[in-house]
Amino acid sequence: MGISKTPRTSVTIAATGTTFDTTVSKYEGVITRYVLELPNYTNTVTTTLSILDPNGVTIYSGAAHAQNANYSIPVDVELDSSQDYTVRLTLSGAAGGSGGTAYFTFYIR
Repeated sequence: MGISKTPRTSVTIAATGTTFDTTVSKYEGVITRYVLELPNYTNTVTTTLSILDPNGVTIYSGAAHAQNANYSIPVDVELDSSQDYTVRLTLSGAAGGSGGTAYFTFYIR
């Protein structure tokens, strides 16, 4: 089975607050890698990507990543297409200024 790439998904990061969620569905297989693109926030913060199952249980939580950079992270997270999952970006503090937009893409086998 080959690797497929999900659409690049945007997450709007407000100037205040530290947790930002988006729902993804209809993905089936194993996430083998994700790409995370982070903007240059006004405040110096790190961002952590987590995946939660439909019950709100964290099934994956990555390392903290510095802002204003792109990351390609190998992972091994199994998904079931019959369920919706939450992708959560958690900042170490408020982004400040006008916030920004982060993006993620999953590579699924």
